[in-house]
Amino acid sequence: MVAGVVLVAAVAGGVLLFQDDDGKGRKAKRNSAGKLPGGNGGGTAGIPPGGRSGGGPDDPAVVEDRVNHISLPLLTGWTEYQGVKDGVGLQGAPTPCAKKPGKTCARGGIRTLTVLPDYYKATTAEGIAKEDIPTNADDAYSKENYGGIVSHKELKSEAVTVAGRQGYRVLWQVDNAAGDDGYVQSLALPDPRSAAKKMIVISMAIDKNPAAPPLSHMDTITQGIKALN
Repeated sequence: MVAGVVLVAAVAGGVLLFQDDDGKGRKAKRNSAGKLPGGNGGGTAGIPPGGRSGGGPDDPAVVEDRVNHISLPLLTGWTEYQGVKDGVGLQGAPTPCAKKPGKTCARGGIRTLTVLPDYYKATTAEGIAKEDIPTNADDAYSKENYGGIVSHKELKSEAVTVAGRQGYRVLWQVDNAAGDDGYVQSLALPDPRSAAKKMIVISMAIDKNPAAPPLSHMDTITQGIKALN
């Protein structure tokens, strides 16, 4: 199958990233945070200018999320997405969406966001990550842009230490009806600088395609998340 992530500002080979148009479902609950690559709604053609590009593995650039008090490494093949509210976003190289080639998707997408009290039933990092992953997958590889997810395989479901806090991540491989297949990860952790029990979700998606960032970048970025001083 051909893979793809839609970016709501640009869609990743199959990922629709950062959508902020219809106010329904996940976007509304996420405080107009927007979607990851792939989403259900329409993206705009082209990737907005001005985003920084990633550095090499020995000297990566860093993107700071001052809302959630963390920083993420900006690796080669990724660009900082300009215009994300209440968090930060990264995107891979642009590519036409599988079912709507007039739209621009991206080869990958990463989105940080604050967990609102009424969105998840779960309150723990593990529970939130497990609850988030199906929606994350549907947002990244929507039926509109990829024909729907045909099947998925869980590759990881494990506790991880991120930015000095105990988090949890779930990683799926997804098979799509059209376009590239892909990988999606939901990572949940407590805000490292919040006295309250504030949680963060970091949604990731990467196309299963040689032109996309490698799957190993999910581990590198997860391990490279730091708490801001």
